[in-house]
Amino acid sequence: MLAPRWAVWTLMSMGAQPLRYREVKDRLPWLADGQLSPRLRQLVDDGLAERLEPQTRHSCYRLTDRAHALGGVLNTLAQWAQDHLEKETGPDGNPRPVARAQDIEDTLALLSPKNAPAVLWALRAHGCARGSELAALITPHHTSTAIYQPIRQLTEAGLIRRAPTGQGFQLTGAGHDLAPVWAAISAWAAGRPTDPAPDHPLWTHQPAPAPAAPGAWTTHRTSNPAPAGPPPTAPEQLRPAWRPGDLFSHAAPARPVPAAARVGRTR
Repeated sequence: MLAPRWAVWTLMSMGAQPLRYREVKDRLPWLADGQLSPRLRQLVDDGLAERLEPQTRHSCYRLTDRAHALGGVLNTLAQWAQDHLEKETGPDGNPRPVARAQDIEDTLALLSPKNAPAVLWALRAHGCARGSELAALITPHHTSTAIYQPIRQLTEAGLIRRAPTGQGFQLTGAGHDLAPVWAAISAWAAGRPTDPAPDHPLWTHQPAPAPAAPGAWTTHRTSNPAPAGPPPTAPEQLRPAWRPGDLFSHAAPARPVPAAARVGRTR
């Protein structure tokens, strides 16, 4: 639901109050209609946004309670990016600020390739495994070579590495630090609270056995107010109290800086 490009930007530009399409578009001025409309439609189909039909010719959109429950997931994704993704430096040598939505999308880009989550979960469970062992576990009915593309991507991203013995692969420190991310995603998918941090039988957060190699991180770069809609169906107290500047309903963010490649040495 969150992995398609601009999905998180679109989600985080909305709030509990209905917004007309033009108001959403004004918060994401660099997106063409052909990019924004499919994102809104997909968020509606996924149950993360709802399309309201007020007594006017303007359709409005707002987040559902299911989307508001994503707050803990997005927080953990953004925090992991802050801890592990490199920042571009400006002329003064200081890191340039990165929009929170961009941090989240960059993290999702590392986790979303086919079979990549399965590789991470398998290595978390088994500690160390060869490519052939991962293939037998994850893609038993397909050619074993299908597993090597995600292994290569995860290695380039700094989430896994060859074991010191050379006999297989293991998670890096940053890979182990994904524990709160996977725990939050799993809790949200099961309809459980994500705040405070949930427990998970496999991804219980603990100190990583070894730190990640420095410099291993990079990803792609990637009118009138709307009328009030009907009251939410869920009890209002179930929604978290978002403050100005939090994940949702924030001011229009600056346009992210695009990059040529999906992964590389800098972002």
